This record gives sequence, C-alpha cells and structure tokens, in this order.
Amino acid sequence: MPTATYRKVTGGFRSNWGADFFANVRSVVGTAARHGVDAYTAIKNAVTGASMPIDLLQG
Repeated sequence: MPTATYRKVTGGFRSNWGADFFANVRSVVGTAARHGVDAYTAIKNAVTGASMPIDLLQG
C-alpha cells in the first residue's frame, strides 16, 4: 500500500515513533525488493541482525 494511502486510510500516525517506524520498515522492504529479496526475509534479517551476502547486494 502506498504511504499516502496508508496515512489516509488509517487517519495518519498517532506518534512520531509510529511514523518513523513505518518509514524504516518501508525503507528496509523497498531496498530488499530492489535486490530481489522478499519482505519477510528482509524484515527477519533486519530484526535478527543477519547481513545480506555481498554478491546479492551488488545486484
């Protein structure tokens, strides 16, 4: 869901923390998508501190 649509449907963010968290998750997922990594794997790696292989990140 696009960010603007998310804000409109949910009525906006209730806190700066929530807005920052959403932006960070979107960043992780967007970067992963550009490298062919699914959202679940990207979020799991970010939370667990796992790194991505260099050859995968080079595209």
